[in-house]
Amino acid sequence: MPTDGCGLHAICRCQRSARPEYASSASVGQETVRQVILVYAAGRIELETPPALAARNLRYTPSFLLGATAGPRAPYTATTVADFLGWSEDKVGRQLSALELIEQGAFQSHDFHGMTGKQATAAVTGVRQAERHAQRLGIG
Repeated sequence: MPTDGCGLHAICRCQRSARPEYASSASVGQETVRQVILVYAAGRIELETPPALAARNLRYTPSFLLGATAGPRAPYTATTVADFLGWSEDKVGRQLSALELIEQGAFQSHDFHGMTGKQATAAVTGVRQAERHAQRLGIG
């Protein structure tokens, strides 16, 4: 994990050795990922360049929206963030999905306070299923 001079190295180390109640907290994981994206957007850290094959999984800073329009913003994927943090791609993907729904207005960040990672995943999954159902019915 790179030393970045902005404290993320310490955050990542803390996350790995955190007490179980913090390590499984949805809001702590989301905030960690959010901070990585914000400092990456500011140019204070570097993430690996996503491979060309990852085009359908791209997000562009400072947004968390999957497939948002490219531009002068920096591209990233769950994999590039996971590599930086030393986390699994699945864990980062779950955090990014929640952050995406927060950005879209389906949730507010405080909705996840007190939730475990499993509870947050269930909430995100429920919203995604409702979105797909609404689209099938032509109301989404």
